[in-house]
Amino acid sequence: MFFREVVDLSVEIAEGMPIFRCPKPVIWDWVTHEETAQRYGGRQSLASKALYIHEHTGTHLDAPWHFSPRGLTADQLLLGDLILPGKVLDFTRLKGRAIGEVAIKDAAREQRVEIEPGDAVLLYTGFGDRWVRGEECLEGRAYLAPDGARYLLAAQVRLVGIDTIGIENPDDLERPTHNILLRDHGIPIVEGLCNLGRLRGERFLFLAFPLKLKGGSGSPLRAAALLV
Repeated sequence: MFFREVVDLSVEIAEGMPIFRCPKPVIWDWVTHEETAQRYGGRQSLASKALYIHEHTGTHLDAPWHFSPRGLTADQLLLGDLILPGKVLDFTRLKGRAIGEVAIKDAAREQRVEIEPGDAVLLYTGFGDRWVRGEECLEGRAYLAPDGARYLLAAQVRLVGIDTIGIENPDDLERPTHNILLRDHGIPIVEGLCNLGRLRGERFLFLAFPLKLKGGSGSPLRAAALLV
């Protein structure tokens, strides 16, 4: 076996779940086991659901086209570019909310994490744990500051992820972090991760496969880490 454990990094998608400034998902029964059992005289049954969800629901990927008309859309991203060596940085004791260059350098040094070219860097703030427990997770969250984004770019990372509902400072409507990563450099972002605490001190591959939505600005995904 090439890996010793799979860690699920995605939150459940459920009707009415938190989503940042977008329509909440609506999920309804298309057909049910009860009604189809009657149709088949009790010999068998089937069930399915219909979904109305925004592209940026739950654990999801932001494709470069989200902030650049010249960027790749969700369906254009190569799967090989979404299987990456992963590194987790723990910011659960962060003083303040902004994850900037200094905070990243300090966390990497203290946690003995070496950020290398080609890595997927995942920012663990603890908000994903709160989301899984059903607690409030929209307000007061940590975010990746613009200088932190530039530092990760200088380190030649290939993807940046975070366990908050959004990577950006919600109070900054200019969205500088998204622009730096998506528009200016085509670096995908994954938001709404969970279980990142499970990856501290581990060697792993990060997998983030979006739905193949034609022209999509992003997509919900089932993110996972393969511990090696």
